[in-house]
Amino acid sequence: MNPIETNVTRANDPDVLYFGPGVNNGTANITNGTLYVPSDKTVYVAGGGLLDAQVVFQNVSNSAIKGRGILAAKSSGAVLIESSSNITVEDVVILNPNGYALTAGMSQGINILGIRAFSSKGNGDGIDLFCCRDALIDGIFMRNSDDNIALYQHRWDYYGDSSNITVQNSALWADYAHPINVGTHGNTPHPEVMDGVTIRNIDILNHHEPQLGYQGCIAINAGDGNLIQNVHIENIRVENFQLGQLVNFRVMYNTKYNTSPGRGIRNVVVKDLTYEGNHANPSLLLGYDRQRPITNITFVNLQINGKIIDDNMKKPSWYSAADFVPLFANEHVHNLSFVSN
Repeated sequence: MNPIETNVTRANDPDVLYFGPGVNNGTANITNGTLYVPSDKTVYVAGGGLLDAQVVFQNVSNSAIKGRGILAAKSSGAVLIESSSNITVEDVVILNPNGYALTAGMSQGINILGIRAFSSKGNGDGIDLFCCRDALIDGIFMRNSDDNIALYQHRWDYYGDSSNITVQNSALWADYAHPINVGTHGNTPHPEVMDGVTIRNIDILNHHEPQLGYQGCIAINAGDGNLIQNVHIENIRVENFQLGQLVNFRVMYNTKYNTSPGRGIRNVVVKDLTYEGNHANPSLLLGYDRQRPITNITFVNLQINGKIIDDNMKKPSWYSAADFVPLFANEHVHNLSFVSN
């Protein structure tokens, strides 16, 4: 829950675009359902206020949207950040937009703090980042009709590598698709890299996905020549979700969304992941071929229904620790280990 607001923004601050209680109750210019935010300005939506517009940060810096009010864009996603830097989205409630709750592309220094987002429409993703660097997602609650959080490479007009992305201290409820989805889209002619993703202190409340190709409470799926590396996942609590897999790590070629396989996934640590439930399908770790493998995957203190999964656990000699997850890893997965401390 958000704490009581103590540092309330003043309506007469010249650097603030203020919206008070009521619908679109402000003087800032909304054009065709869009509010463009200049550099060095903050949009503030007060409690009891509803802003029926998409909030756009485009080629700007040092700007923000804050407040305890509601964003309810009827014809688009709620927040769009493109080619911008040092942008903060804080505390607002995003209610059933006609698209993603928040999209950020080719931007740096993104802080998404304490927001709540709810969606029920098709393609109702929560937060989607494309080719971004130095992004922090902290203290959010998401219930969405598609991926809660998706970290992608190239798509549409977004290009470039991603690095230093942190998702932490949050609760996720995916009515369809993934709570956390990393990879998928990329740039086959000019392959990109996602390097340095940290996911920690997350409660996954539900995952419900009938399609086998899109399961995984935490999915790392490298396609389109992507290389995904140096991922640290820690302190994740997964409740008894309805339908899907606990983890799904694949170097893949999904012909619906990709134009080539990914290059690989490497150096992933999953620490203190706990799952209590009985609805999980077997998890999958699938490299693509000898040239596009998954390498160096370590599970530390993986706990399934109270049992720690460890390569040295008591088990029949012909079993692997992965059988007790259960998790299947194919022949293109190298240096997979389960340890406890």
